[in-house]
Parts: sequence; C-alpha cells; structure tokens
Amino acid sequence: MYSRDEAVKAILAFYQQLIKNPYLDESAIKTPPASGWDTIDAEALRAIGKTDTVIDLLRHLPYLDGRGDGYLIAYETIPVDFTIDLTAMTEEVYPIPGHCVYLTEGLGREEYRLILDTERGTTSAFSIMDYELSMSEMDKYKHLPEIEQWRAHHTLPTTNFFAGWTLRYEKLVWFMSPRPYLAAGEFHSRVHHWQQEEELCQQELTEWISDFSDAEAIEDESHRNWKIMNLKYPAVSSGVWSTDFGTSG
Repeated sequence: MYSRDEAVKAILAFYQQLIKNPYLDESAIKTPPASGWDTIDAEALRAIGKTDTVIDLLRHLPYLDGRGDGYLIAYETIPVDFTIDLTAMTEEVYPIPGHCVYLTEGLGREEYRLILDTERGTTSAFSIMDYELSMSEMDKYKHLPEIEQWRAHHTLPTTNFFAGWTLRYEKLVWFMSPRPYLAAGEFHSRVHHWQQEEELCQQELTEWISDFSDAEAIEDESHRNWKIMNLKYPAVSSGVWSTDFGTSG
C-alpha cells in the first residue's frame, strides 16, 4: 500500500545513512518546507501525464543536490533532483505510466534506475541489461507491454526497498569513496550478488585492529608501505568489487 509520508521517511533515512560515507556531507541533502517544494512545476508534470499523487510525492521528497554531476547513490545510478529538473531524461526513451516516477537516472553500461509506483506502493531497480532476471522472470518480461516491462526486475514495497539499501550501507556491505569526477563518488561492494548481500546484512559488524609491527620492521620503504597498505585495506587486494559508477546484481 502506498503512503507518501512513509516513502518520504524511507528515502530520507537512506540519504542520511548515505552521507556517512566520506564523499559527501549533510549539506548535500535538500529537505522540503512543510508545504512542499514550490519549485515543482505541477502543471508541466500534468502535461506529461503525471498524476496528482506523483506530483504530491515529488513536492515532499528530500533530494540530493542535483547541480553539477550529481551524486552516485548505488551502482550506476544517480538521483533526479526534481527541484531542478522537470523529469528524468530516461522517460523519453523508456516511458512509464503516469502514476510511476523515475527517482534516479542510470549511468554506465547497466544503467540502474529506480522506479516508484504510487498505485502499488513499490520501488523497482530497473537495468536495461536484464542480467539479474531469472528465466521465469524473463518469460514474464517478454509478455508484459513495453511500458510495463521494468516490473519484471527486482521490486519491493518502497519502505522495504530503501530499508534494504540503508542497511547495506549501515553494515558496510556497500560503501562509497570520494572521486574527483564521474558523479562525485566511487561505489564498492563486498560481494557480487544480492543474495550474498542479504547474508552479510544479517551479520554483526566487529571491530578489527591490524597488527602493523612486522610490516613496520621492514627496512625497504616501498615494500614496508605496500605491506602496511595491504594490512589496512585488505579488501583492495582480496578483490572487493569496485566501479567508477555504482550495486551488485
């Protein structure tokens, strides 16, 4: 069931967790006044077929500042700032029903886009490459009208969807690092598949302190620095997934 207030709360909680990553800060989040954003052009949105429910949602959502390149929030996806943009550019290529809205634009090869459906109260992670679809999902995909085919992709109630993404950052299954270009961030994941992500999300984080004493005793400076780097950041040498853009499948 759709609830504007619950959707807004879930998305804000996700952004508040995201800004704990070192590549952005609290100033990146834009929260609306109680009456909603007055910069949202309701008439223009109605003219392109958006429902009043979608318009009401967009007027009350928090946004990440969309000026410049924007901010990466997960694998190959950046949020649309509707206080600046009328709609996602994606909609010109992959149109969706008027009661649905693209919350993000895709980047890179797989181009993940989040689509929120205000009638069903769900959010879908839609990728043009279809890699994560099972055979049964592919069959479902083929029989859907083109404007509905994204529904075959990973879909959950909106509050559950963003709670899952929030937990991935909270449990350091996903993390972001600064990058001086390409949508202001580099995405990393500890695993390659969403099933593994779910498993890691259920595990407790534990404090880990490396012992650098042996490495610091190495006389050769370059070798010593290399050894310390591998102790500090074992994920770099053990194959943690990293990409210039952004989630796992």
